[in-house]
Amino acid sequence: MGRIWKTLEGYWRRDTQQAEQRAVVKAMSIHDHGWWCRMLTVLLPRSSSQ
Repeated sequence: MGRIWKTLEGYWRRDTQQAEQRAVVKAMSIHDHGWWCRMLTVLLPRSSSQ
């Protein structure tokens, strides 16, 4: 029984890791330009005002 659980856990971990990586890649490819522009507009005024 323990071996089955270990195998299932291994599969689940690998699946969730791949899903997370796909989500990150998708988010980066979709939001890349707009996200960086937004980050810069948020960070630059704050750093220049200090």
